[in-house]
Formats: sequence, C-alpha cells, structure tokens
Amino acid sequence: MNEDVILRSLILNADSSADIETQHKLITGMVDLIVKGIEVDMEEFELLVEDIVGNRAVSVRKAKKLLEQTGAFLITNGLWKYNNNFMFHKQMVKWDQFTELFIVGDKANAADPLSVDKERDSIIKGINWTIHVSELAENSKDIGGLPAFFSCNDSDDQIIGYNVAGTSTSDAMSLLCQSTEYLRECGKEAEEIVKCLTFLLNKVIACQCVASGWDRGGFFPLEDQPESDHPTVDATCLAVMALCSLYEQRHMIEDEFCDNFKTGYKDVEQAVLEGLGFLFRMQLSDGSFGIYKYEDGREGASNENCTRIVQSTMGVCKGSGVFDSTERFDLYPACSKIISDTYNYLCSHTAESQEYQIWAPYFGAKAQDYNIEDVIVSTARVCRSFIPVWWQCEDERENIVKYCYDFLHYWQDNEKRVINKVGSYRFNSPTANGFSAGEYFWPSHPDILAAYTVLQAYNIFGLALTKEEWALIERTVQRTLKIQHPHGHWDNPLAEKTPFCAVTLAAIELLQEYRKAKGVS
Repeated sequence: MNEDVILRSLILNADSSADIETQHKLITGMVDLIVKGIEVDMEEFELLVEDIVGNRAVSVRKAKKLLEQTGAFLITNGLWKYNNNFMFHKQMVKWDQFTELFIVGDKANAADPLSVDKERDSIIKGINWTIHVSELAENSKDIGGLPAFFSCNDSDDQIIGYNVAGTSTSDAMSLLCQSTEYLRECGKEAEEIVKCLTFLLNKVIACQCVASGWDRGGFFPLEDQPESDHPTVDATCLAVMALCSLYEQRHMIEDEFCDNFKTGYKDVEQAVLEGLGFLFRMQLSDGSFGIYKYEDGREGASNENCTRIVQSTMGVCKGSGVFDSTERFDLYPACSKIISDTYNYLCSHTAESQEYQIWAPYFGAKAQDYNIEDVIVSTARVCRSFIPVWWQCEDERENIVKYCYDFLHYWQDNEKRVINKVGSYRFNSPTANGFSAGEYFWPSHPDILAAYTVLQAYNIFGLALTKEEWALIERTVQRTLKIQHPHGHWDNPLAEKTPFCAVTLAAIELLQEYRKAKGVS
C-alpha cells in the first residue's frame, strides 16, 4: 500500500499542489468512466472538468494539459484513451496495474489510503487537542494564555505551567488558522471554534510590549524564557505570523463559523505593524538577526534560526493583506530589503560538509563540529524560509532548488543516525543586564522537520523526487503517526507524557504537506 502511495505521487507531476490535486481528480474520474464503459469525448471531458474543479478557476484547456502531462492518457480519433505505451521507470504500465492505483468505488473505499486517510484523522485529532487545551487555559484563572508545560495521564491532559507562554499561544493559533479546511471536519460546534480563536487571538496580542521606546511592538516569550526582560525576535516572529494567518483567513472564518467573529481588525493590523517595527530595529549590523539587540548597541549572537524566521515573517507579512488595508505600501520594499539581506547572509554563511551546502547552528563553519541532528534541524528551518525569496527573486530559484537537494541528500545519508534523536536550537535570553548565563533551547524531531521541508519544496519549488526519496518521506510519515498520543498531541521529544505545542504543530504541518503532495488536500 505504501508503494502505491509513492507511485501515485510520482505520476502526479504538476508544478503546484493545487494542480497535483486536479491531476489526481482527473485521473480518478477518467478511470471511473472508462471502467464503466463510457466513451470519453471532449464533451464528456468538459463535464468531468466541470464536476471535479468546483469553484476553482481551472479551464478545460488547462485540465487537458494537466492530464496529458502525466503521460497516462491521450486523445485518439476524438476520444480519450489510456496510453497503452505508458512507461514508468522504464517499465510498461498495463491498464490493470494503473487502475489498481487510481480506481474508485467499493474496492478503493476498503483499501485505498486516499479513502482510509490516517493522516487526515491524525490532523483532526491534533486540532481537537489544541482546542481542548485552549479551553483548559481559558478556564484557568491563573494563566493568561497557553502555558509552556502540560502533563498527560491516561484520562486527560492537564496544565502544569504557571504563566502564559507567548510562543505556545502563537503556535496554537497558527495551527488552527493554517488548518481551516480541517476545522470544518473536527466535529466541533462553530461557537466553540470561534471562542477558541478569540481566546488565542486576545492572548497573543496581550503578549505584545505596549510601552513606548526601544521594545515597543515586540512580543514577550514569558514562561518559555522566564529570565527574559525583553521581547525576543523569535517570539515576535511567531506572534506576527500567527496574527497574519488569522488576518488572511478572516473571511473564511466569518463565512464558515461566525458572521460577526470580529467587528474590526484594527487591533490585529496594529499589532502586526508594531511587531514589524520592532523586528526592523533588531537587525544586526551585518544584516543577520539574533535573539535580541539592546538599544545601546549590544547584539546577541547572530544565528540561523532567528535569521531564517525573520525572513519567513517578512514574506508572510507581505502576503497577508495588512499593508494594503492600512495603506502602508512603504512596508513592501522595507520587507523586501530584509528578505534580500537575510538571504544574502544565509548564502554566504553555509557550513562546510563535503559536497553539500548546509547550515550549522549559529552559522558554524564546519558541520562536522556539531551533532548531525542539530545540523538537520538548522538546515531544514533555513530551507523552509526560502519561500519569500522564491517569489521575490526569480533569478535565485535554481539556487534554492539546489540548496533543497543538498539538504535532502544530507538527510538521506544520515537518516538512520537521526531516528529517535532530539534536535535543538539553543540560545541565551535577554535579561535586564545582558544575556543570560544559562541556555534555553527548543527541542524537536529532526526527521519531522526534514520531511516537511522536502515536501514543501516538492509542492512549491517543484523539487523532483525519486522513488527512494519518496520512500524516505513515507517512513518518516509513518513514524510520525506512530508517536502521536491517543489524546491527539505529540510529546516533548525529551520526555513522554509531556504534550508540546510546537512539536504538535510541526507534526501536523508535515501531515498536511504530505496530503497536499498526494493530491488529497
């Protein structure tokens, strides 16, 4: 069955996830018609296109091109036929073999992973857990948002943190706003979903510094970094991207769940604009970013995580619609400049690793000086931040694809060495008198981050994948499903029965990207 998923994904060869989905629906529809003995002329094909594309703007001409692009069907004497000379990996694929991959009906409903969708069910369980713990936090009088720490027992999950964690609250809101199509299927009443989103939105904004001065507009990490007396770059980026996600999805939320979700979005717009102002002030003298920059000029160590997350944030802000709504058109070139600065810095500070161009923590010069799992985490996060560069600098697209291939092959070479390992991003927190002596760190599953990055590159950058590379992703997805707790969360990689918002978000992002690649999302 896993082999079928891989083969199907390779046959669906369009450039975008939306077109891959259209290809899948076209092939499934064609197989269904031909199996039923229906001759498919252009008129019948037009009806098929009209039936499958719904509200999407896909012309018959484009649908024809997408179907022909697969090589599986061709027009003979005015009728669509299966290509009996269809070759795949230098082997002839007979009609019976092909229908095993794409057949619809009772057999598919019983066996096809596109119908029995473990990934979809897993995503929905994760969403429901997020809504549940948000309700727990809302009902707690002592915590102004989601905490960093939870405990899990056989019957339920409990809050054990004492203070709001800005990053956890932002992660939860991002998860829900990036999963709007799944919210419809999670079995929750619209009122409950809206209440949860409203709670998270209010608590994210409450983490923003409103005092005038250098720190204004930044977001505090709070319980994640109890020593921090200042907003931080990473917490601010997570909050701003979460706010932008909600802003982008606001009309869908209103249409699907609540006409009067909010009477206005001025607070969201203002929070995004002031968050950007803080980030502009945080840029280091060399163009990169660290955790914080003091007003007196003291700079935190430049690191790849803060640099890449700022790059991503600038792209998300440009695409959110906030600048148009507020008529802050000047912010488009300002964000574009940051994207150029960070990309140039990232490209000139890769780590030495045989033939691969990758990134080590804190822009280390030699990958061999670091744990492989930490290098994979660092490089995965950098490569996923190239989306705004992809759209801004077409001349760099070839280089971006090369970076992604280098990362894929580095991960492939080291797959067995990072399974069950914990990746980490370590940093010092900005206190009132300077950076903390002790380190904090974000734990993560390196293989989950790696697979997500590769799938994102496949869906957006058109990264071509071999059968062996698809198998690597498939193994990672199956491991990800296996370690999900029955309650719906994923645990802190360092400790069982400790639900972790960031890891849950990362796992769900992977499963969503995987479904896009399969053409079922």
